[in-house]
Amino acid sequence: MFCLGKFEDVFKCLKAEKGNYYGYYEYPTPNSSLFSKCTTEHFKCTTEHFKKIGKDVKYYGIYVVRKRGCNNVLYIGRSGTLDNNGNFKGQDIPKRLKAMRKSGMKANEYFEKLYEREGNLLIEYIVLPKNGRPSPALVEAILLQAYFNENQKLPPKNKEF
Repeated sequence: MFCLGKFEDVFKCLKAEKGNYYGYYEYPTPNSSLFSKCTTEHFKCTTEHFKKIGKDVKYYGIYVVRKRGCNNVLYIGRSGTLDNNGNFKGQDIPKRLKAMRKSGMKANEYFEKLYEREGNLLIEYIVLPKNGRPSPALVEAILLQAYFNENQKLPPKNKEF
C-alpha cells in the first residue's frame, strides 16, 4: 500500500507540478461587476472567468469547491474522461461546472443553494496536461483518498467514491 499525505499537501504538490495549470475564481466575485451576475447566475460567473484565460480551449482536470474564508473543502470533482485511444471525451472543467447535477438540479440552482448555506465559495481547478498523464480520474481519486485518510469521511458534497 502507498502513503498519501494530507489533502492540502497533495493539492499543493499538484498545483506546483510541471505541466499543470492552477487557477481559481470566487463565487460570487466580491467588489466586481460580476457580483450580481454570480449571485444570480453561476453560468455567467464561470463563463466570464474562463473567457479571461482563453477562448476555445478545453480544460480537463480536477476542481475543488471550498467555503471561502475558512477554506473547508465542500466538493472534489473532475472533468474529462479518457476513451480507449487516450483521447479526452466529455465535458471540460467549465462545462462540468455548468452541468446539471445527478439530482436533476440545474447548476445555477445548485450553486445558489450552496452559496445560501455556506456563504462565498472558492472554486479552484488544476488543468492537467493534454496527453492525459495523469488522468483526471486518477488525480480525483488521489485527492479524495487523501481527504478521506485525513478526515475519515468524504467532503460534504461528495456522495460516494
